[in-house]
Amino acid sequence: MVRLCAFADEADNSIDGQIRAMKENGVGLLEIRGVDGANISAISIDKAM
Repeated sequence: MVRLCAFADEADNSIDGQIRAMKENGVGLLEIRGVDGANISAISIDKAM
């Protein structure tokens, strides 16, 4: 079985846009590198929730 994964920040800057793009393209796994212009390692716990 093949499962597709994509770097979401290449689809959209916002997390909502990233999720929408993955769903629209049938990609079930999301590799989050950046959200709202920030690297995932720099995002606060509060923002992640």
